[in-house]
Amino acid sequence: LASRMDLADWLLKPEHPLTARVAVNRFWQQFFGVGLVKTSEDLGAQGEVPSHPRLLDHLSHSFVSSGWDIKKLVREIVLSEAYQQRSDAPTERFKEDPENRMVARGSRFRMDAEMIRDQILLTSGLLSEVKGGPSVKPPQPPGLWKAVTMTGETFRSDSGEKIHRRSIYTFWKRAMPPPQMTILNAPIRDACTARRELTNTPSQALLLLNETEYLKAARSLAASLLEQEALTPEQRLDRAWETITADLPDDRERAELLKLVDELEASYAANAAEADAMCEGLSGLDAAGKARLSAWTMAVSTIYNLDITKTRR
Repeated sequence: LASRMDLADWLLKPEHPLTARVAVNRFWQQFFGVGLVKTSEDLGAQGEVPSHPRLLDHLSHSFVSSGWDIKKLVREIVLSEAYQQRSDAPTERFKEDPENRMVARGSRFRMDAEMIRDQILLTSGLLSEVKGGPSVKPPQPPGLWKAVTMTGETFRSDSGEKIHRRSIYTFWKRAMPPPQMTILNAPIRDACTARRELTNTPSQALLLLNETEYLKAARSLAASLLEQEALTPEQRLDRAWETITADLPDDRERAELLKLVDELEASYAANAAEADAMCEGLSGLDAAGKARLSAWTMAVSTIYNLDITKTRR
């Protein structure tokens, strides 16, 4: 009588034609946005044919020969010329291959919800490096869970360093998953999802602009930049831009954002209540300091919301 161990041994036999191909295709999908077989949930007769069958065979064979070494596979992919291409290309290439199935240019796709959140926390200096342990509950909108629990159970968020842990540790209630994740197309986990849908909606922009924890992260980075008093506004902006995007702004982008900072600082100086709300929980700041921090917070938030920040390019 066959056991589950027999099934596992059969799946991992070197001559098995499918297991390594499925795994390699999933890893390729993570780095390029779409697998060598586009239907990563179906590599059978009803799925799409591979765009590069010989490459899929090579990577699969190499993966098995290495002893299923994932790090070696990832290294081979990210060091390839295909992965290191830029995403900009002549118009003709986009017309000839709009989905980039031939990998003639770099892939361009929005990052997953968890990656966007972790990136914001990391670049703001708030990300907790604690590993392992139980799930945590970052702050959520009030009244969450009430509509889906028969007992009237309410959501109670954690506090302190816990709320800044990596997204992989976020507590997940399938009947009411974290909206910060699902708005950005994270699956609700009621079924296996091999590839996520990618959409571009107004609610996603509103989330990234108005989510309280994302604004606090922007404020954290802005405060750290303002503490460096020797920096000029131009240097401060360049440092914020480079920290978040790993690039530098051009002259037009720099001028636009510096103008925005000046306008925002004047606006917050004239509306003390708004500056107080933005700096809630902070102490030791006078009215001018609050207006300045609020202005730079919104400038940093603007950079967080740029397409180049949340898009693999």
